[in-house]
Amino acid sequence: MDDLEEIEEVLVSLVSAALTAAKADAAKTGAFTFLPEWEPTPRIRKTTRPRQSSSWLREFILSRLPADLSEPLRSQQTQPPPPPSEAPPAFAPPPPRSRGAAFPVPPSDQPEPQENAVDKLLEENRDVYTELINHAFPQALGDGSAPLDGFRYYMIQDTLYLEVCARLKMSAVARAPTFEDIKSFIPRHQSSLEYVRKSKETLVTKLGVPEKTIDSTEPSKELQASEEFYVTYLQKYYIILLPCVMSYWEIANRLVEKKLSAENVVYHEAWTEVNNDESSVKKYRKFINANIKAKGGVDKWKDIFGTACKLETGIFNTGLKHPTPYQIVPKGTYSIQNAEHVVLAHENVANFLRSPSGKLLAAYFPGDPGSSVVGVNSTGGDNEKWDVDITLKGHTFQNVGTKLYLGIATESGRKDYRVLKAVAKPYYWWINPYQDQPNQGSPLHQYVMLPGIT
Repeated sequence: MDDLEEIEEVLVSLVSAALTAAKADAAKTGAFTFLPEWEPTPRIRKTTRPRQSSSWLREFILSRLPADLSEPLRSQQTQPPPPPSEAPPAFAPPPPRSRGAAFPVPPSDQPEPQENAVDKLLEENRDVYTELINHAFPQALGDGSAPLDGFRYYMIQDTLYLEVCARLKMSAVARAPTFEDIKSFIPRHQSSLEYVRKSKETLVTKLGVPEKTIDSTEPSKELQASEEFYVTYLQKYYIILLPCVMSYWEIANRLVEKKLSAENVVYHEAWTEVNNDESSVKKYRKFINANIKAKGGVDKWKDIFGTACKLETGIFNTGLKHPTPYQIVPKGTYSIQNAEHVVLAHENVANFLRSPSGKLLAAYFPGDPGSSVVGVNSTGGDNEKWDVDITLKGHTFQNVGTKLYLGIATESGRKDYRVLKAVAKPYYWWINPYQDQPNQGSPLHQYVMLPGIT
């Protein structure tokens, strides 16, 4: 259709970023084996959206990214792309090599692989790893019942953790013996920096968290504990990252394969789909198996692996105890309208339901006509206005005219119908920014009910 356009997005998972960084580190340091077939396979997500007549979305994103990230993207608008020889694609094919050759360790110096090392690490730590992959927070991401502000806080902490990792690597490279080592840092760790950028972009564009909020959020005590652990084992980065790599994929894959992930909730797009990267996880396992013996083997790393599992569990805990609501929509009095300027109002539709047309539609209204919430042409009446309050459970909408709350109910005897209804007790909602439509005078938002919370 002419009014729709197809958008392609490269999905960058934690494990694909780690593999790309490992390849670059192996090429530079020669400290471990990395085979060409372990390079991550690019994954593309294709979506359609209304065709835009201007660059409003790009400007929206750029305006909320840090200057060091946005300025290079802005310059791409005015400068022609460099020739391919100067700017290889993000996933450039590896140079021709003999089949099965290691990269770049000479055959005589290659570390001896320890087959099934990852399986042994998992078996030695089955209890803490099982606790990690069955954590309540990612399960709630799947069915959509996790608190949205909890996910926002978790994603901020995850982004801060990635920034901590990058800073620690920078600190380590600053002590490098040669300036060439320092100059090579950015190219070698471009994938890690890109993962940080994508995480921030998700927070801004999909979760509506302003950049200043991300930057001003303090690290949680769980994140501080992970940072101390990371400092201690910085030189063994790829091994201590393994619990995160494995658990993220295993959880995401289970949610997708067992159809436990609510695809119409932002968690599916922002976390589950990104981390369901089975191909890269299989490659990462092979990479660890091939190199762990040279780093001390399973016996040395089993306890450290278990500690890393516990720390990852702690990071998941942050999603269940976020400290404050994020005021995506501030407290105040609002009307709720669609693109056609039809507003939600609390109306008694008893007279309408007695009419011939009303009788045909009666099944779609609450059993109590006086509790109906319907779309009407705006007149400015108090029954069309809603006081918005913010709590740790979500937002509430209280009708100015009747003091009842906007809710959703399943009518007795009509389980197939979920209807908007004015209710006496607070009913909690998420509010998400909706960026796939141009700004039409005021921000557009997506309202989603919290399952099971009334």
